[in-house]
Parts: sequence; C-alpha cells; structure tokens
Amino acid sequence: MSNNLVVKIIRNFLWNRGRFYDRIFYVFRDSGILMFKLGQILSTRFDILPHKLCDQLSNLLDCAPLMDKSTIDDIFIKDFGVKPIEAFQLFDYSAVGSASISQVHKAILLDGSIVAVKNQATEY
Repeated sequence: MSNNLVVKIIRNFLWNRGRFYDRIFYVFRDSGILMFKLGQILSTRFDILPHKLCDQLSNLLDCAPLMDKSTIDDIFIKDFGVKPIEAFQLFDYSAVGSASISQVHKAILLDGSIVAVKNQATEY
C-alpha cells in the first residue's frame, strides 16, 4: 500500500468524522428540549468524549431557536392569561439575548421600571 493511499484514507476518515460530529450536533439541536439539554451536558464531558465533538456540542449552550411573536403570545397567555403587551407598558418582541432553551426580552413594567423577561421555549 502506497503512502499516498494511506494519507488519502486517513484524510477521508478525519473529514467524515468531522461531518459525523456535525450530524450529532443537529440531532441534539433538533430533537426537542430533553435531547438539547443532554447535548449541552455532554459538551462538558471532555473526559469521555473527543474534544472536537465537545467543541461542536458546546454550540448548543447559546443557540436557542428564536421564537416568533405568536409563540411568545401563546406562552404568556398560557402562563399568565394575558399577552405580554397587556402585562407591560412596553414589551420588545425582538430578543436581546438567548441561551440554551430560552430568550430574553426587554420590557417596561406599568410603574416604569425596566426589566428583562426570560421566555423559555416549551418545545421546538
């Protein structure tokens, strides 16, 4: 077996392994909240998983899917019985930040206090 063939085989293996890690990331990201959280936990386990896989899974720590206005309204109505715009003097539907399974919105209470409102995804 020539050295060039061995190099090609190794490169192909390493390339496909990287794509395999991408696929694993998408499975954890797209399979619901439980799998999403499990992927986050596994991203910290450098002692039992390959470093590149942990690095890929660590992207789950801050990639919450953004919720649209109707989803946010539905969550508020379910939890509080009103839409956010009825509970606050001002509610900004565009998220100012996101984390694992939630996003944060800026709002102003009826008394004028500026607050951050964390909206947790129920499913995605």
